[in-house]
Amino acid sequence: MSTDALMPNSISELGRIERISFEATPAKDATVLYRIPSVEGWCAIEVPGHERPADLELLVHETSGIASSTSWLERAVTWADEGNSAQGKKSTLISLHGVEVLWNDRRAAVTAPRDRLESVRKAILDFAIAERELRHTEETLNRSWKQLENDIPTAFAFSEEKVRDRAALGKRFQQIIELRGRLSRVIPLIVQPSQYPPTLQSQTLERLRERMRQEERAEVVERQLEVFNNVYEMCSQRSSDFMLARSGHILEWIIILLLALQTILTVVDYLPATGT
Repeated sequence: MSTDALMPNSISELGRIERISFEATPAKDATVLYRIPSVEGWCAIEVPGHERPADLELLVHETSGIASSTSWLERAVTWADEGNSAQGKKSTLISLHGVEVLWNDRRAAVTAPRDRLESVRKAILDFAIAERELRHTEETLNRSWKQLENDIPTAFAFSEEKVRDRAALGKRFQQIIELRGRLSRVIPLIVQPSQYPPTLQSQTLERLRERMRQEERAEVVERQLEVFNNVYEMCSQRSSDFMLARSGHILEWIIILLLALQTILTVVDYLPATGT
C-alpha cells in the first residue's frame, strides 16, 4: 500500500498524523506541541504542510475499546514501514495496558483510549529526540571510520605536505566535539532510572528504550567518540607543534640573514679605511 493511498480519505480511518520537528530554539510563531523536560530548551514543534521534512511523523489513533483492531494495526505497520529510512527495516511493536505503539526510524504510530493517549504521546516524543540524536551520531561515525584510518598517521608525525590539510583536520575535530556535545544533552533521557511508582508514560518510555537497546548503543557510541577524540586531539597537537617549530625555524633564518647582512655592511664600511 502506498502512502498516497492513506491520504486523504483513509487517514481519517487510521487517525491523525502529526508532523514533528525537534528544535532547541523554535521560532516565535512555531506551534510547540511538547517541551522535552529532561533536555533544556528542546521542543517538539509542529511542521505544517510538506514544504520541509519532519523529524518524525506520528500517527495518533484513539480507540474506545481495550485493544485496537487487527485491521488498523496491519495498515499502520504498512504505513510506518514505508517511511523507514533504512530499506527493509521493520517496525517495532510494543503493547502495554491496552496501548499499542509502533516505532520506526521516521514514523511512529500509537493507538490508545482517550485518557491514555497524551501520556503515551509524551513518552514517544521523549524517546524520539534521544533516538534521533543517537542515530545521527551512529550514522556519522559509521561514515567517518575510513577517514579516521587515513588520519591516524598524522597523529604520530606531521610534515610540510600535511599543512594544507590542517583546516580539514580542524573541521573533523570540531565535528567530533559537536557530536559529543549533542549526545551528552540527551544522555539523561537514555540512562534515567526507573520511576517509582511507575506511570504509563514512564513504562512506555522504558519499553521503547529497552527494545531499541538505547543504553547499550549509547555506551558503544561514547567509546567510539573517545577513539575519534583521542586521534584528532593527537593530530591537533602534532599540527600545533609542527607549526610552532616551523615558525621558530623561519625566525631563526631571518635573524641569521639579518646578521649576515649586518656583517657584510660592516665589512663594506671598513674597506675604504684599509685602502684596499
